[in-house]
Amino acid sequence: MDWYATIEREGTGKWWAIRSTEDNEFLGAIGINFIHPVHKRCELGYWLLPEHWGKGIIHDALGHVLDHAFNTLGLHRVMAEVEPENIASARVLLKHGFHREGTLHECERKDGRCISLDVYAKLAPERN
Repeated sequence: MDWYATIEREGTGKWWAIRSTEDNEFLGAIGINFIHPVHKRCELGYWLLPEHWGKGIIHDALGHVLDHAFNTLGLHRVMAEVEPENIASARVLLKHGFHREGTLHECERKDGRCISLDVYAKLAPERN
C-alpha cells in the first residue's frame, strides 16, 4: 500500500481498486506507473484475484485507465509487459488496440528462474 501512495504523491503513477458494481467487493487493481512527463509515456499494470479471471473485468476497467492516460494526463504512449504464457492478458491488450512490439528475453526473475516478457504498447489516438 505504501508503494501506491508513494507513486501517486510523487506523480509517477496512479492505481485504482477494482470493485464489484454489485456489492463493492474488492476484485483487484489497475493503474499506471513510471510516468515520464517529458517523454509522455507510462507503464500499465493490472491484476485480479484468481476467482475473477476470465470475466471481462480488466477489459471493462482498461478503457477508463487509457482515457485517463491519454486525455487527462496527455500521454502519448502506454506500454505493458506480459508473460508470454498469459494469453488472456495479451488478448485484452490487443482488443484495446495495443500492438506487440517484441520480447524481452530472460529479463526478470520469478520463482527463482529467469522469465521473458512480451512488450505491448498503444499510442494516443490522433487528435485533430
